[in-house]
Amino acid sequence: MVRAQRPRVVYLLVALVALVLGCCGCCCRGTSEVGGGGVADPASSTTTRRGLPVFTEKDAVRAAQALVRRRLGSDALNHFEFYLINTTHDETLCFELANSNTNASVVTIGGTSPVEMATGLNFFLREYLHMSFSWNKTGGDVIHPLPATMPVVHSHHAHVNKTTFYTYYQNVVTVSYSMVWWDWQRWEEEIDWMAMNGVNLALAYTGQEYVYRKVYEKLGVTQAQLAEFFDGPAYLAWSRGQGAAGVGGPLPSQWYKQQWELQRAIVQRQTELGIGSLLPAFQGNVPAALAQLYPHANISNGWLDGLDPLFATIADLTMQELIADFGATHFYQADGFFDHSTGPWVDGSSSQPPARTRAPSQRQQHQHQHQHQHQHQHQHQHQHQHQHQHQHQHQQQLLQQWPDAGVTCTFSNATQDTYLAGCSQGCKAFASLAAAKAACAGEMTCGGVTFNPSVGHYEMRAGMTPLPSPSNETSWFITNVLQCRDIQPDAAAHARAKAVYTTMTKRDPHAIWVYQGWIWLDLDNAQGFSFMSGFTSAVPRGRLVILDMEAEFDEIWAWSQSFFNTTFIWAAMDNFGGNNGMYGDIQLVFDRTRRVFAQSDAVVGVGITMEGIDQNPAYYQAIAMFVEQAVEALQASTSLDTGAFKQQFLRFAVDFENTPYNATLFPHVPQEDPLAVATELFAKYSKQHSTTCSCL
Repeated sequence: MVRAQRPRVVYLLVALVALVLGCCGCCCRGTSEVGGGGVADPASSTTTRRGLPVFTEKDAVRAAQALVRRRLGSDALNHFEFYLINTTHDETLCFELANSNTNASVVTIGGTSPVEMATGLNFFLREYLHMSFSWNKTGGDVIHPLPATMPVVHSHHAHVNKTTFYTYYQNVVTVSYSMVWWDWQRWEEEIDWMAMNGVNLALAYTGQEYVYRKVYEKLGVTQAQLAEFFDGPAYLAWSRGQGAAGVGGPLPSQWYKQQWELQRAIVQRQTELGIGSLLPAFQGNVPAALAQLYPHANISNGWLDGLDPLFATIADLTMQELIADFGATHFYQADGFFDHSTGPWVDGSSSQPPARTRAPSQRQQHQHQHQHQHQHQHQHQHQHQHQHQHQHQHQQQLLQQWPDAGVTCTFSNATQDTYLAGCSQGCKAFASLAAAKAACAGEMTCGGVTFNPSVGHYEMRAGMTPLPSPSNETSWFITNVLQCRDIQPDAAAHARAKAVYTTMTKRDPHAIWVYQGWIWLDLDNAQGFSFMSGFTSAVPRGRLVILDMEAEFDEIWAWSQSFFNTTFIWAAMDNFGGNNGMYGDIQLVFDRTRRVFAQSDAVVGVGITMEGIDQNPAYYQAIAMFVEQAVEALQASTSLDTGAFKQQFLRFAVDFENTPYNATLFPHVPQEDPLAVATELFAKYSKQHSTTCSCL
């Protein structure tokens, strides 16, 4: 029965993408092991896969069966058998599909976790039974009765390795644009959708206000003061980490506990399915009342300095509450203010609030402890400086690929109708290009030169990314800034990043810090590189994961040497502000994902980070389907199997004529002879994208 009919063109798009990328699946063979006891305790287990839970077969199969029951009904359990794959390599995630040897109506599905089982289920339903699962506002689920005899699984779908380890989902503002009023039933649907699309790492930000209320009450902040700190329900994304306070508030009194209970259910279900829950660690924004309660704390513009002892106190209390309430999920997000500089973490006496004018109450014992800590703050800072001297040699080893002398800065060819953002030396102007380049090469803050035709001067600019110019400017940017500059790690950035990560590992030794990288979009200059190198070198490799959140357009990894060789997730945002519309360059996504896996060994995942959902399901489905396929199939040498693929391609080329996706994915198919043109395009495309595969 069809619940909600989606346009045929959407199915054909995703079918084509699957066929393009899914010419073959590489093997992920293993023997299943039956056991009991449930999911490994994340707080004590050392056998987690990069933070994700490890399962017994009993619990993994139970979770997959429960998902089938929710999505297809109990009778569907008669058509699917699940088993757990134990791989020989913990970094490998895969699923297997096969027809039952004893029952024609049954398909067996193996997976390295319930997520891979669910992904394999979705793959089979989509590719063989033409079903689809999507957000209700974009067509909903298209479900057909299961046949008495299941289609034969093709050999190249028998074993499919995932392209990458992490598949990430959500943006910190998605909850406000799309999810704020959801109940548990709606969250169940979304979590199932995550698993069926391979998502194994997702934000879990719901209900954090209840956690922080408990933390701040221990520090003496009243409920009335907290009501002025938290935004109202629809605006919580902006009081959680972007400087807003009290907008649309106060929160209803029942909201705190209600959302906290919802969060517990979300985390539990995600854990059951093998999805890592990314919890909100303390990142520095504090209620205004805290500056009066703790006058010695280094608080500026509502943000607490990461090196202040009070920061460590609050962060530790937060970690204790998070783990007590939701378990040690191992994944924690803390971004700080959307500003890469040390501000608003201002150092110095000028940032100190006035002295407190009232005596402390008995409830404020944490304040006394903090004041005692502050008396020794200068000593701690001195110790930190001493430690930094010992760390210097280690940091230099990390940065050996950036020589400090003897390398000449080289400039790009002229890029017409572009400018470079920001000024270096006040946009110092020169009459000749040669003079401007020479001055720029000798100035650490200079990223290139822009010619301003309105004044006829060549100006020193800070940025290195050419931006479209409406006034016919021309730019030349330095192409090897990491080699020709003496990039030294920024000590303050290093110290603050280390302080944040230390508070995480104190309570969860296996903590992985996930950080929104698009905050660093403007760091394409020598000073920015200094900040990035200091920040990233403070955390062991693999324990800091940067989200390159808008990499379909602005690939930070590409100009930062993979965030200074830091593990990162390539992600596509595509949507801002929850706006609705038909758009998304799928071919660009495929080109860039192939490139990142070919050029960087630091990439550990692919993600979708839209600010709002309920739009462009084909775009995000295509990204999820990329993850389903083995990357080796995208980089090989033999030709495609042209059987079913050709027929699907021809149908696609005709049906997608006159749709928005036609403008960005494939060349225009004219009305007069679409099949002939499509055949020609197919021959050209299959030649350009030849593939093969091999088992790992």
